[in-house]
Amino acid sequence: MHKQNFVQHVLDKLEVALAAKLRNRLQDPRERQMVFQLLGQHFVQRYFRDYPNQPSLLSSPNLSSIVRKKVQEDTWVWLQEQRSQAAISLHCQLQSDGDMEGLAPEMLSFVNDTYSLVTTEMERHLATLEAKRKVLDLTEDQITTAWFSSCTVLTRKRPKSVESQNNICPKLSFPALNCPDSDILGESLCAILSSDHECWPAVFERLSGKLLPQTLRRFIWIEKLLKCEKKMKRTNVRRSVEKEVREKFGRTVAHRLAELKLRSATRSPISGLIENAVVEVYENTPCMHLFATNEHMILETSKTLNVLYVHNGTYKPYLIHWLFPLQMALKQNMPTAEHPYELAMYLHFLIQHLFPSWLEIFAMAERVMNLLEIEDNELFAHLQHSVKKQVTFDPKDFLVEMTSQKRGEAQKVHTTSDGMDLPHSLGEELTPSPIIFLRKWMGEGFVGIVDLPAVWLIWDQLFMQDWNQKVMENFCVAILMLLKNSFMAANDYYSIRQVFLFHGYHLLTADIQRAWIHLQQGGLAADIPGFNRLNERRRFSLASVLPEVSVGSRQILPVGVKDVLLNLVLPVSSAEKSYEQTWLNEFDPLAVKLRVSVFYGCVKLRSKMGSFQPSLLTKNKGKATAMTLNFNETWTFNTLDPSEFTDVAPTDANPFMVLTVIYSRGANDSLTLGWTKVEAFKEETIVTRGAWAPRETTLHLLLHPGKEPYNIVDHSIGYSIKGSHPHEESSLSLSNVHLTVFDPLKEEERERSTQVRDERGLDQELPFPYASWIPHNDLTVLPDSTRVDHPFDLYIDALHYIPDNATITKVTGQLINSGLDNLPDIIAFPVLNSSFRNPKFQYCMAINLDNPKAMNSNTFLLLQVSTVDYDSAEVVVLGNCMIRVFDEEGKLNVGGFQLPLRFEMPSKKSRSLTPSAFDHCPALSCCTLLIRLLPHTQDPVPAPSYLTGYYFSSDAKPTKSELQIMSTFERDSSFPKHVQDMSKQLMDKEQSRVPPDQLQDWYKERLNASNHSAAQHTPQSINIHHLVRYRQESGIRLRIAQAFGLDVDGLYINAFARILKGTSSMHLPELPGRWRGDEKFLTRQHDFSSLLKSPRWTDPSVVLHPYLDEHSVLLVQLFGIDAVYIPDPSGQRVGIVTSRSGQDVELYTQTQLGWTAVPLFDRQYVKSGIHSAPLFQGVPSASSAIQSVPQQERHQCFYSKYFLIPEKTGDLCCILDFRNLNLLLHREEF
Repeated sequence: MHKQNFVQHVLDKLEVALAAKLRNRLQDPRERQMVFQLLGQHFVQRYFRDYPNQPSLLSSPNLSSIVRKKVQEDTWVWLQEQRSQAAISLHCQLQSDGDMEGLAPEMLSFVNDTYSLVTTEMERHLATLEAKRKVLDLTEDQITTAWFSSCTVLTRKRPKSVESQNNICPKLSFPALNCPDSDILGESLCAILSSDHECWPAVFERLSGKLLPQTLRRFIWIEKLLKCEKKMKRTNVRRSVEKEVREKFGRTVAHRLAELKLRSATRSPISGLIENAVVEVYENTPCMHLFATNEHMILETSKTLNVLYVHNGTYKPYLIHWLFPLQMALKQNMPTAEHPYELAMYLHFLIQHLFPSWLEIFAMAERVMNLLEIEDNELFAHLQHSVKKQVTFDPKDFLVEMTSQKRGEAQKVHTTSDGMDLPHSLGEELTPSPIIFLRKWMGEGFVGIVDLPAVWLIWDQLFMQDWNQKVMENFCVAILMLLKNSFMAANDYYSIRQVFLFHGYHLLTADIQRAWIHLQQGGLAADIPGFNRLNERRRFSLASVLPEVSVGSRQILPVGVKDVLLNLVLPVSSAEKSYEQTWLNEFDPLAVKLRVSVFYGCVKLRSKMGSFQPSLLTKNKGKATAMTLNFNETWTFNTLDPSEFTDVAPTDANPFMVLTVIYSRGANDSLTLGWTKVEAFKEETIVTRGAWAPRETTLHLLLHPGKEPYNIVDHSIGYSIKGSHPHEESSLSLSNVHLTVFDPLKEEERERSTQVRDERGLDQELPFPYASWIPHNDLTVLPDSTRVDHPFDLYIDALHYIPDNATITKVTGQLINSGLDNLPDIIAFPVLNSSFRNPKFQYCMAINLDNPKAMNSNTFLLLQVSTVDYDSAEVVVLGNCMIRVFDEEGKLNVGGFQLPLRFEMPSKKSRSLTPSAFDHCPALSCCTLLIRLLPHTQDPVPAPSYLTGYYFSSDAKPTKSELQIMSTFERDSSFPKHVQDMSKQLMDKEQSRVPPDQLQDWYKERLNASNHSAAQHTPQSINIHHLVRYRQESGIRLRIAQAFGLDVDGLYINAFARILKGTSSMHLPELPGRWRGDEKFLTRQHDFSSLLKSPRWTDPSVVLHPYLDEHSVLLVQLFGIDAVYIPDPSGQRVGIVTSRSGQDVELYTQTQLGWTAVPLFDRQYVKSGIHSAPLFQGVPSASSAIQSVPQQERHQCFYSKYFLIPEKTGDLCCILDFRNLNLLLHREEF
């Protein structure tokens, strides 16, 4: 069958299946019309011609633009899901890992034909380009020969200035790190990325840890450099943005040329200084030394730095290192005169948007040293000791001028009491420490210490991951640990310096790559020294065991291990005798750890140690101690590439896993208890290529005692308990392990599908898929109602969803307007072993039982819930509720009721209290009370399950926000599970101690302060702003509403807000989902009916996820733009926005009208509410606002809280809190 027929056949089947799945969604006219719009006219005419087509349903006024957008997004997600389900049902869904097992025959034929077609065309394309390249190379060789023969100076000769030579060498010679075919494939990938921005994350994930082809490197680097400019321009069109930024950069350079009265930007006032520095850096930097005699490189570097200096006055020697990778990646075959300007522009973007500030580099170096101290205390101690011996240092090694400047700025903010002159003592304080070498490594972008291929590898990963600090830290750790043997052989400052500055250049790029991937996947830093293949001892031991053959083409797919259950039997026979009398007697099961390693032949590809303590399930003592440990974590290996080890891996080797059980009670005290070999892979064929895929199964294996052998290949796979073991009868008394091997790609796909379904279910209003609220079941059978002269029973069953600032609770109340005398107050306490969030009460009170009298038909039941406030430790009112006992006919209001709690009382007088009066009081979020009113029975009626729908719950129906809060309550495992647990926690907090049998008495006595009737006294209510503690996954919802009193005229005003981290969260890492403390947002929607001096914004609220830090603030800056909108004269196109002068709209310092800062947190809670904050003029800066107070006047000062906020430049800005001072100021009449 022809390929076109395969395609059409597959499409026809998918269309029919999809149409059948969509018919259930076509009942609602609006949803049907949205489905039709997204499917397209051709599909609708073919399968749904019998349905009415009404496009007007999706236009105004039938549907607002906001609702339309929401409906369109939901429908699009739903259609995607239905399409995937249709493909799966027809066996036409291609797996993300390329697995074609189970595909329909026509789909399999289509995939194979497509693969063959692409392969054939690509080979043809490569052959054509190869022929053209040979002709081009021959031509270039002729040109180069002619150029060199015409040159009179063949040796290196420096020009007198950067303007004195304009000769351009036809082509630079660079080391070939990838074949031409890779560049051509890279071009194809560039075309795909240009047309589909949604596939970028998937492509970057697959390319992680890889050295990019030159064409792809150039494309990705430029895209990332222009990314911030795209955001400001609000467009993804690269060509348009690049043109605009080039023109803007050129205008700025031209303007600065006029100001400086220069003829050329490539010859700045400091051109001589720049050229000398360039020559010196090229001569002294190993990876740049190859180009030190290349006049073109020296000239291009000098011109570029001169242009940058003219543009913004920026020049530092380390910029030569930053520029070098850009020159290598963005090189031109035939350089033009404009190229230095282009490089200067990209270097400017790198400085402004991507490269870490020096404060961030200092912090990263500190974190690397802290990690080294934890992971390898031996190397850490050796470095700290040796670097201080025989110290003789060169200040040029460490950029002392930059270090002094930054330390000086820090000293201004944190003044010292001893008045030490910090810059003069800087060399003595900082140089004898390994950390300053790490600052140099990262401050130069690793250009000064590794070879050019490694520089490209590092910068490729940094660009693909948006210069994530963790990437840079892991490369620093990887290089540091690869050089461990060299460091351990050095014993004084000079030799340590030599290793830091020069030995990294000799490391193999593949070793750095392997070590970095190992760390990115959570591997141990202690494993990295063995990755260095330049180590002579390692090379000798490998050469004696392994043949030198090449690796086959089979790929090893990602694999994972989970659900590990370890049955450990002690003593272990091969354990070291020295431990027998000590560690066996004091054996701690929680100190057992698991290490999972993946081998390819004798080569260990990856290794990961468990991060969490196991849980002890069982422990039995007899002749031997047997225990069962559960490890609730997963070991995942996403990148397993044996081609990194082509010199040691045999082609016929098989991959396998080794699970090692280690007992470790200290950093330097560990013992290997046992190990087992796991057959975790199977051979598969994926699109005509062989691969090792995860063997998805559950295994039960015996442990071999002692350490794993050196040549582990010769050992067989661990015996299965269910298999034929030679000593099967006794095997059950041996240690064994139960584990599951899984496919991480399939697991991730399942989680993603579950998440999509959950998100779709959350957006649907009815029916609620939550047990947190159940509607009343109309089929519920209730007893007959009794009249006012009959006794009845009051049941208090449960509280639902106690807030975060509540602790122990009780319910009190009374009957109002009953007409009965001497009725006891209602006092109910929860069952101590019931849930803390949803405590149960088991309370029953018979009313009007003795000598029944006719009660008032207007009798009301008033109930009040009291609690001990978690923060203030005071007894407060959680909420109140009221219900009518009898109906209009005087019959008992029979049934169960879910009553929302109100945190305010309508009136202090009981007689004015009615249930309708409570409707005007605000409800307490989420918290409700379950009660029942039933005719009296001799034995209490047990409370029904809430899930049966017994209770009338319409008044307690939660909003979407409340559902989300309830969901966070349900997921929060940090709170006590039971009422008694909360009681004990409260006692510990108050340092109270009571025996367990007196806990109930203590509970009642602690809540005794609220033992009163709500009609007689109104106690203090709970703090409603602290009902829900801040949880980072839920975030903070923020909205900027309006500004007042701006002294502006004709400006278009926007507000820009960003989270500024406090001191506690300043250096915390980025979290999944890119949650971090410097999130930001911008107002975009204006209320054009508001005044210019008091602009109002109508943007919806945004959700940010900062760290919980009391010193974190929301910095809000107002920008005024002098812009006008000029409509298109023809009326056919969108108009343009320009400044009043007709120029492009730009932001300057003068356009920043003012700023303010709002604190975000109050202890563990969000500082919720409407905030009115004062506006300060200009730009936030500490330099002009802070002055030193004379010693004699300090006793007269007002002292306040302050916040230190980092600015983009790396400076620190101080914000003071003067709100308390404002209360003390006396206001004078004018």
